[in-house]
Amino acid sequence: MDRKKVVIIISVVLIFLILVVAVFVWGNKEDNINQDFSGDFMSGDDSLNEPENFIVDGDGRKINVSENINKESIVVGDFELKDISLEYFAGQTRFLATVQNNSEIDYNEGANITIIFYDSNGNVLVTVPAITSSLLSNGTSSINAKITGDYSNAADIEVKVDI
Repeated sequence: MDRKKVVIIISVVLIFLILVVAVFVWGNKEDNINQDFSGDFMSGDDSLNEPENFIVDGDGRKINVSENINKESIVVGDFELKDISLEYFAGQTRFLATVQNNSEIDYNEGANITIIFYDSNGNVLVTVPAITSSLLSNGTSSINAKITGDYSNAADIEVKVDI
C-alpha cells in the first residue's frame, strides 16, 4: 500500500473515533441535565419547599429548632424526657435527652426507648433505638443517640418506651 493511502485511512479512522467519542460524551451530558431536572423539582414534590427546622451555629452545627421537638418535656407513661436537643455535625445526627423515672419502680436494667423522627409532611425520617442506664425510682438517666446522616430538619418526634 502506498504511504498516502495509509495516512488517509488512519486519518479517517481517527476522525470517526473522535466523532463517536464526541457523540457519546455529548449524549451523556444531555442525559445528566435531564436527570437533574426530572427529579423532585419537576414532579411537584414539596420537599424542596420544606421549612427549615434548624439553624447553623458558628461551628457549622445544624441545631434543630422545631417546637415539636424542643419542648420543655415529653411524657411517656411514667417517663419524662427533658433537656431535649437534636443536632447534626460531621456526618452524624445526635439526639440528647435526660430521662426521668417518675414511678416508684426501679428499672435496674434501664429502659429501651424508640425515637421516631418525622418530616413536616408526617413521613417517618428515621427510627432510632436507645437504651438508658439504670433508672431508679424518681431518678434520671440520659440518652445520647447518634445516627449516621443528617436528620436535623426533623419537624416532629414520637417517643416509645419499652421496659
